[in-house]
Amino acid sequence: MGKREEKSRLFRDKIIKAAKIVFQQSGFENTTIDMIATKAEVGMGTAYNYFQSKEELFILAISDEVIKGAALSIPEITSSNQITDAVMDILGQYMQMMNWERKDLWLTALPIMLKSTKSNGISFLQAFESDYKLKSVITELLENCVERKMLAGDFDTASASELIMGSLFIHITSYIYTEEMPIDQVLSGIENNIKFIIKER
Repeated sequence: MGKREEKSRLFRDKIIKAAKIVFQQSGFENTTIDMIATKAEVGMGTAYNYFQSKEELFILAISDEVIKGAALSIPEITSSNQITDAVMDILGQYMQMMNWERKDLWLTALPIMLKSTKSNGISFLQAFESDYKLKSVITELLENCVERKMLAGDFDTASASELIMGSLFIHITSYIYTEEMPIDQVLSGIENNIKFIIKER
């Protein structure tokens, strides 16, 4: 990495770090790019050189740890009846990284992420990069299970991963928008779906 690229990376990281602090202190609606630039000790013009909007910064700030490559570990399993537990372990790691238990945060974040992919020049991949990483880890686990004959040789790992991701999104969305829904109910629903998808008895 050249000096220019390194300087650019440092500025981006500095601004994202500042954004995380300001959003936590002031909330999304009350935060401005100027406030973030001040916290990062950079000019507002510099902030706009790196980021198009506060929506983009919000998306990157809340998923910063995952986007920076925080590793999702794949549990060791020895039999087919451990596959569901292994997938749930991976989902648990992801949910903790993404701070899904913060309903207040995600009530703000989800609409912004969906809207920003259409109106603020933020690509779907950028907004949901952490989800793509999660899907690839689940797919890797299932492919390993096929290779070790814990799943049938014709088991469609790609489709199974997509169904698991769909189940996660549906249950998490219900959790966020249902005030009294406990996280245990979410986990139980996802686990039952996984058992059905992999045909676990």
